[in-house]
Formats: sequence, C-alpha cells, structure tokens
Amino acid sequence: MMWRGALAGAVAAWVPLSAWVPLGAQALPAQVLPARPAAAPSVDIVDVGAPVLGKDATLTLTATVTNSTTETRHLNSVSLYIQRYVPSSRSAVLSFMRAEPAGLALYDTLTPDADLAPGTSTRVTFSVPRERIPAEWGPRGVQVSAVVDGETATDRSFIVTAPGDDAAPVPISAIVPVTRSLSDVSRTPALEEQVYASLTAPAPGASPQPQPSAPVPSAPAGAATPSPTAPSATSGSLAVPSVTSASDPAASAASSAPAASQGASAPAAPSAPGTAPSSSPTASAPSSASQAERLPHRLSTLEYFAHPGVSAAVDPLLIGGDPERAALRNFESAAGTSVFFGLGADVDAAALTHAGRADKLALARQDAVQAAQASGFAARSDIAVTALGVDRATARALRDAGVAALITTDVDATHASWLSPSGRVNIPLDAEGNKTCSLSETRGAGAEAAGLADADSGTATNEAADSGEIATGPDEAAALRADGVLSALVQGYLPSSDEANVLASGGGEGLPEAAGSRLSAIDARQTALALSAATYRELPAAPRAQVVLVDRPESAALARAGALPDRDIGAALGALTSAPWLAPTAAGDLLEKPAAGCAQLPEERVLPGEISATQLARGDAHVTTISTTAALTPRPADITGPVTHHAAQLAGVALRDHHEQREELAAQLAQLAEEMAGAVTVQPSSTINIISESADLPVHVHNSLPVPVGAVVELRAEDFRIVPSDPVAATIPPAASVTVAVPVQASGSGNVTVTAAVTDPVGTPIGAVQDINVRVRAGWETTGTYIIGALLAVLLLGGIARSLRSGRRSGGVDPEKHLHNLREASAAEEAGPRAVDKLREEHEIP
Repeated sequence: MMWRGALAGAVAAWVPLSAWVPLGAQALPAQVLPARPAAAPSVDIVDVGAPVLGKDATLTLTATVTNSTTETRHLNSVSLYIQRYVPSSRSAVLSFMRAEPAGLALYDTLTPDADLAPGTSTRVTFSVPRERIPAEWGPRGVQVSAVVDGETATDRSFIVTAPGDDAAPVPISAIVPVTRSLSDVSRTPALEEQVYASLTAPAPGASPQPQPSAPVPSAPAGAATPSPTAPSATSGSLAVPSVTSASDPAASAASSAPAASQGASAPAAPSAPGTAPSSSPTASAPSSASQAERLPHRLSTLEYFAHPGVSAAVDPLLIGGDPERAALRNFESAAGTSVFFGLGADVDAAALTHAGRADKLALARQDAVQAAQASGFAARSDIAVTALGVDRATARALRDAGVAALITTDVDATHASWLSPSGRVNIPLDAEGNKTCSLSETRGAGAEAAGLADADSGTATNEAADSGEIATGPDEAAALRADGVLSALVQGYLPSSDEANVLASGGGEGLPEAAGSRLSAIDARQTALALSAATYRELPAAPRAQVVLVDRPESAALARAGALPDRDIGAALGALTSAPWLAPTAAGDLLEKPAAGCAQLPEERVLPGEISATQLARGDAHVTTISTTAALTPRPADITGPVTHHAAQLAGVALRDHHEQREELAAQLAQLAEEMAGAVTVQPSSTINIISESADLPVHVHNSLPVPVGAVVELRAEDFRIVPSDPVAATIPPAASVTVAVPVQASGSGNVTVTAAVTDPVGTPIGAVQDINVRVRAGWETTGTYIIGALLAVLLLGGIARSLRSGRRSGGVDPEKHLHNLREASAAEEAGPRAVDKLREEHEIP
C-alpha cells in the first residue's frame, strides 16, 4: 500500500539521541520493470526479514522505489520510521495500515542521490539491531518514505517482535476449503461430451452383456457401489467416480436406476486403503504439468498450505482419481496437518434447508462418511464448513444429518463481549431463542491453553478429547468461529473501518459494501501477525484460541476485493501458525476441547442467490430420467457418474452468486435428459394385419447410444380384440435398430391401436410410447382353410366320378378263342417274322 504527499507531513519524526547512529544501507543497481500506469513515483516495502523478530536478531528491511512515469526522476532520500509504541488494540493495527496518523520515530535516512529512468526501480535496505527497538514485544508499524524530486511517496507495513518465554501459546487453527471453483466448473467439458467420453472409454476388463430379464438390484442405503469405469475417462477436472452413493431420487420410479445422492450427486470417494497410492510425496505427487492441470484448482495448490495447524476441508466428490488422492495424501502426510471431508459437492446447507430439502443434507453427509472410510488415513466426516448466512434452522438440519460441529465466521455468529471472542464456541440451537450454552468451567481459552499443556504432557483434559468425540449440550452445536478480519488479512484484504466494526460487533446481518483495499503478500503476512499478536495482548492472562478460515477458491467471501494467490496465502498461514505466541492445532482437536464462549445465530435468514425448491425438483427429475435409461446399459455408472457430479454443482455454494453459470449447467442437464429419454425408442410402423388368433407383432426398436442396451418391449392394448403376452426382453446393438417379435392373442375383427413402449426390467417406461395400428381379422385364416379344403375335396371327388364315367371298357373274351389265339401266336413266332407280321395284320395289332 502507498500513501503520498500529505501523509509525510503527518509523521512525527522523533529519534532518541542514543539511537542516532549511522545505519548501513545498500543501494542496488537500477533494474528495468514493465511500465505501470501510475502517475507518480512509488515506494514498496518488499521484505522485513524474519516474520517475527527474535530478541537477538537484526531487522533487515528492504524497500523498492519505482519511477512509473515517462520522465527521468531524481531520488533525493529514503527514510525509515518505526512506531514508538505497540498498538493498544486490534483497531489500532488496522488504523495504521489505513494511513491514519500514528506516532512514528525516524530511525534512518538514506540519500542515494540517484536518477531513476522511466520504468526503472532501485532497492534500498535498512538494518536495525533489535536492541535499538523498544523491548516491549508485539507489533510495531513501519513506514518507508521516499522523496523524489521533492514529492514524497510512502508505504507502510508491520514488524512483530517476539515475546518472552513466559508467554503461554494459545491454539490457532486454519481451515482451507478444498472445493470446486468457478474456473474448475467452466473448464469442465459440456455434460454431453463427458458422458460420451465415459461411454466410449475402454473398460478395465471384459464388458458384461446387458441382462434385461432381471432388474439391476440397488445397493442398500449407505453402501458403496464400485464403478467399473476408469477414473480418467473425461478431460478437465471431472473424473468418473470410483464410488457411487446408493441413494437415488429416481428410486421410486425405477429401483434399478443408478444411485444418485443429493438428488443430483454421487460421492467419488477415494479408493480403498489397499489400493491407495504410496504416502511418499515424491512417489505419489503428480510428476508432470499436465497432471497438475487436470487437478481442481485448490488441490493443485494444496501443498502451499501444508503447515502445522492447517486443516483441509475437502469436498468428497472432488476426489475422483489417483492424481487427486495423491495430492490429498501428500498434504495429509505433512507434519501437523489434518484432513476432514465436508458435505458432498459442497452443497449450500442453508439453501437446502430453506427449500425444505434438508433430507439432501443426510445424503451429502453420507458422501463424506464414505470418503473418510475409503481415504486410507484418519479423517473426520462430521464437520461442516458453512457458507455466509448460516442460521439456527440450518444448524439444526445439519445436526439432524449427523454433523457434529460447524465452522462459521463472525460475519454470522454474534457475541456479546467487546473483546475478540474465542475461536472455540458453542451455539444454542433452541428454536425458542434460548441464548445460553454450556461452557468450560474456566470460561476462557485459558482452558484451551491448559489443554495444550496437558496434551504435551500426555494427560487428557476431558473425555471428548480423549475419545475423539465433540461434546456439546443437547440443544447446541459445537463450532469454530473464524476471525473474519484475520482471515481477510491473511488473504490480502484490509477491511474498511465499517467492515471491521461490523465484524468486531459480531456481524449478524452481513457485511456492508466492500470498501477496503488490497494488500501485498508481505503486508498481508505482517499485518495478520500484528493483528494476531494484538488479539493475544488484549487478555494475556486468558488468551483465546484463534481461527482462520480461508475463502473457498475464487469465492472472495471474506477477501472481498480479491484474494492473493494460494502460494502467498499459504506462506502467510505458515508464518502465523509458527508464531511463538500461538500453538498450531488441528480443527478437529480444537473442537474436541471445551467451548470458551457462546455465539448466537439468527433463527432464519434467507439470502439472495439460494437455489430454490423448484430448481432442485427439476434437477431431480432430470437425473431420474437419465438414470432410468442408464440402467439399460452394461455399465450404468459410465453415465450416472458424470451426470450426478454435474447435477450436484447446482446446489453448490460456488454458484450462489453466479446465477448465469447455474442456469447454464441446468440447461446442459435438461438437454441430456431429453436426449437420454429418446435414446432407446420404438420406431413408427405401418398398419399391421393380424388374421389369426395367435401371432407375433413386429416392433422396431432403435438404440442411438454407442453401447448396447438391454431393454424390455411391452405392448398395451385397451381393446379386447388384442391381448398382448408378457413383455419381451431384447438386446439392441449400439447405434442400431432391431425388430422384436411380441406374441399377442387376437379375437374378433376390427381396427385396434396398440401402444408399444420400451421399459427397464421393472416396467419404468423409457422415453415416449409409440402407437401401432393393427387390423384384426381373427379366424379368417381358419375359415379360409376350411373352404379351400372343401373345394379341393369336391374337385377330387368330381374328377374321380368323371374318370369313371368317361373311361373305355373292353368286352368279354371266350377262353377257347383266347387259347386259339395263343397257339396261333406261338406258331407264327416259330414260322418266322413274316408269319408274325401277317398275324398282326389279321388281328389289327399295332
């Protein structure tokens, strides 16, 4: 940050005589920087040495003076000022960074007497021994003022001097949500492309043939059904899930439909421990840039947050393959880190509660349970990171779903004390407005600090911590209440005075319009340390646990004006959790300790952008349609995996403030549902004639999917003249049509309309039905046979009679004459040929 001109006149330049000693300074050669649109020279503090200055250390502060104008400017002098006194409160820390007047002492002035060409900069370094800085520990503001051609440019930051050995450290816990960002959503291929890629991806083994004759059994609630598909079937950040939930909004329509949680989400839990990658970071880390690019944003940068006391709150649906599991395992294997799985798809718990769909929270919690069980390491699944706007109704719904603790911020949770509250609180959930809750006997984080000491000595401080359970009263919720100002500073945002006042008073009705400013990485780190030290110093006898909540990726919920890159946020968290007055503590461990404060939530607060009940119901209907068709394929999860992941995002926190993206995703889901409804259809047919009492009715069925389907063809007729038999199962090849013969019984005569439908094995229709016109002439075939048979009999008998009537008949022959003729013939043969010919002529024998 920079303040120029008028600020220099407000600085009180006071230096004790004993401190007036020439200080070493180093001027670096000017280096060319890209031209910036600034209208005047500027100065930036770029380094203060160690984040916390030890008692024997030397302050080494480096600043850069830049000429961003188009003319050569002359650098006259550069001065270093340090606050005379430690800020007395948190607000004093913030006021200093807002360029408000402060008591400063001049510690050194350098006179480089150098010209700065346009677009160049020079670096100066100040060295101040620790003994020259007052002994009182804590934060002190520093200011560097540069005079360029008589014009003054300034920049401010903080140094923090370390406390003595008598300062008992208090717990600090940092939570980093690992959820899908808008960039992850936007770079994911369209849903239709995902499904096609999943269907056409090679199966790991021989593909089973469809079994249309029996329904696909659905898994019992809470069971995990392994998917036979490869996790890398799709491009981008979305992978085919390796595990799917058993709960399905389509279950009432088709018990054989694939599972889908949250009405549109199925957990992609990590593989079983036996198949998980090695815990060695070098062995399991992504080895190429292409693998890193496939990871969701926060997973690809998770290594920057691997500091003691940092807990990753992971969306279980984000873990879909080996690269995701490797990144998560690398983080979990770092010393002092922890992982817990939040609600599946990072669903907006408040929106689901307000829409009357709290039942979906149980499904989302089941995603977390399955992911934790399959992770291969110790991970909780009973903690939920709430979005801004949580209320008591939502907290009760989460409790009923099995969530034992909440992580919220002081934007939502109000408190009565003027001091900064402890990060470990309980929240009353009584709908009648009871504002009391159970607290530790010492009513302060002195108990938290004592708990840490006992933990170091191996002594359990309470049963909850010893058993790993989070203990609360019967009508309250355990919670970590993140420090909103501290969280914003870590991410590079300095809240305005109004914003900070709202947070200091407990928020409750949300933040005012963003009016703060951005901080550089070094300023963010040092100001966060300064605020943390000031918070500790408010009540050194009873220090309170501190909690930092990093925003969801790209959400800017607390950072407001835009967060720093994850690398810089991670560095700030690392400096904070290693501060000597703080003891890094995992979120789960801090929740197991007794509450030191009581925070309040409103009974109900509905915020703009929450998904509506109508949108949820529409999404459920589309998932049901797609799941019903998918059940016909050999591997239903190839379709339901991408679909349920896609649909789950509709209720995600990431889309609460991005309605256009939500509508786009909803449109993709609706389009695929329409296409899947018509993927297996009965084709139109010309009129069919039936003239017998038993016949096979030909039904033409087309499959437009790139995989075979096992379907059931069913005929229905309301006219008694056609009685269809049982449905017929058939396998339809990919992108082909087949003719299925369905037996029918016919009687009578007339024109009948038969309805043909493709169903799944339990009878749920797939797509639209098709009417087939049938001309029934039952019995005509038998009658015709009788008539033709009778005609043939008549013709046969007539022919016989005619033959008998018109045939030639010879007269009787006298036996003696016959013997006489025989003797003549014998004699003629003996006499020779002439005698034979003569005998023939006499008797007219041819």
